[in-house]
Amino acid sequence: MIFTLKTTTIDGGSCVFCNDEPIVMTKIKDSLGYLVEVGGPIIFSSTNEEDYQTASYAYGTIFKVLKQNEVLITVPAGQFVTKDNERNTVKPDGTRFEGTDNNYFTDGIGEIRQTYSGVTRKKIIHERQLISFNLGNGS
Repeated sequence: MIFTLKTTTIDGGSCVFCNDEPIVMTKIKDSLGYLVEVGGPIIFSSTNEEDYQTASYAYGTIFKVLKQNEVLITVPAGQFVTKDNERNTVKPDGTRFEGTDNNYFTDGIGEIRQTYSGVTRKKIIHERQLISFNLGNGS
């Protein structure tokens, strides 16, 4: 099954991580416990509590891991019990960059909150939150 996600960017000019276009449609599919962007990287795992590689670049390799403990997250759309996929990047020499990103999902709803620190910083420099959602049949 393939899902189509609609991402709307408000004030993208002040956000280096945001899409250039105000509305972007993305195709996502379930693949053996992972949410995967069609033709792209693994976005989230609901089953793997060991590091799994999502991408590799000249500056390092990106890994994610499903954290064992659920996290209570409050965003404009409400309060949710979430699973956290933590993302880290390992340099070619095997040491880890300081930055850690988090991707919080709730079963049956999807992405609730995502934080980015960038590869080299401990501080969060970008955050994406769920503002609203509709679980209706689309009519």
